[in-house]
Amino acid sequence: MAKELVVYFSVYGTAKIVAGEIAKQTGADIAEIEPVVPYDSNRDHYNALARLAKKEHDEDQRPKERT
Repeated sequence: MAKELVVYFSVYGTAKIVAGEIAKQTGADIAEIEPVVPYDSNRDHYNALARLAKKEHDEDQRPKERT
């Protein structure tokens, strides 16, 4: 039987908390997706981050991951 894996990406930490709880409750392993260039996690810059996320989505871009 395959083991479950919870994979998450979190700029502000909220998804990390939720993913941790899901992994804990299900016994799954957990892994974080970490971009090479971190996103700005300052909540005061949310609108700029939202514009960047929309641009990346619209252009089907994916940030490079750290290996």
